[in-house]
Amino acid sequence: MPSVLELVVIGAVALCVMTVLLAVVFVQLIFHMAWVLQMAPPLRGKRVRRITLFNLFFWMTALAICFILVAFASFTISYSVSDTFSFVFSQIFNFALGAGFIFTVSVIPVTVIEIIYLVAFLINSSIKNKKPVWVDKLDSTFYIVQGFLSLFAFGLAAVLIIMGTVVGLYPSFKTYEINASANPTKTATIIHLSDLHLGTVRPEGWLQMVVDMVNEKIGDDDAAYVVITGDIMDDDIDAFEAAADPFADLVTTPLGRTIAIAGNHDAMDEEGEFRLILNKRGVKLLINEALETDHFFFAGVNTLQEMRGDINTPANITEALEALEALVAASSETLPGVYLVHQPQDFSEPTASNNVHLMLSGHTHAGQLWPLTWAINLMWECPSGQCDIDGTPVIVNQGTGSWGTVMRLGAYAEIGVITVNY
Repeated sequence: MPSVLELVVIGAVALCVMTVLLAVVFVQLIFHMAWVLQMAPPLRGKRVRRITLFNLFFWMTALAICFILVAFASFTISYSVSDTFSFVFSQIFNFALGAGFIFTVSVIPVTVIEIIYLVAFLINSSIKNKKPVWVDKLDSTFYIVQGFLSLFAFGLAAVLIIMGTVVGLYPSFKTYEINASANPTKTATIIHLSDLHLGTVRPEGWLQMVVDMVNEKIGDDDAAYVVITGDIMDDDIDAFEAAADPFADLVTTPLGRTIAIAGNHDAMDEEGEFRLILNKRGVKLLINEALETDHFFFAGVNTLQEMRGDINTPANITEALEALEALVAASSETLPGVYLVHQPQDFSEPTASNNVHLMLSGHTHAGQLWPLTWAINLMWECPSGQCDIDGTPVIVNQGTGSWGTVMRLGAYAEIGVITVNY
């Protein structure tokens, strides 16, 4: 793990590069505005093409730098330590990760137009024996148009960064309704959380806000449960422990109705403290096992990705389903069975079980940032929301928190409210 001093030095260099980049952007925007407001003489011919070449070089360089900053910010957040200074430091790069990604997406159209212009000029020049006709006419207006495009790109990036931060920090409720029997006579509620990624980026104050929202939503509902489908912590176990106290404030916790499973990020705990931290705060962690409650049978499977540490028990779907079957057989109650797994995959066994009436997952974040919100549909059979797989309803929470950056774009932070009729 890099030392704090190393992080400071590397971070300072990265921030200096970003500062220089923004300074160049500012100067260029001044020149753009000068031509937009006709405060400078129009450029024609070679001069405008030279400036266009410079702009193309600038935008391509800006894109490359932003990609580097995105990668570096992700690395820094992953390896940050949990002291006070590192918390502030990680917040800076948390913001840089999201802002860099959104900026990169926003300036791509400007770069594409630059390339189209240059290609059109080269083609026209070769055809007209280096005496372009329509390109000459275009020269007098192109730089002004380019100025507006640049202003639009940066304005769009600024708006999206603000929107992404707000949407990512403040989750929204999404309601679902499931009928677990043909003629239901009873109703119970599941508040579905997932991918909180608590720790350096998502501290205690944010979790307390989520807990308050959940408690207010539950109100006096005496048949409510809170279920967390993995990635409860991010990467730092000490930062997670400092942030986890509000779990004890959930109204479901004293009743034994706050239930969780582990996700792949929870595997970052190599010392076996993750389970203990949750247990001390009243959260029941299911690891390839089943649990009978007053209103549900729950079967929880460990993360399907490789685990480490105390919860390094490989995922065993069969073991969890057999435990569920044993509970159902020994119980005199007829209750709906809820199958919990972090990654929404490998559903053939649970869908074939007569004891599973609902499956809950997370992990995908629904892509979190556009255009990844489109790409995620190619990766998962059920990327987010409610799906029907072989006759069994599956609900994939698109993430109450987020990874890498607090920002979300095109996929809001979700608190699922599931009404189960049985």
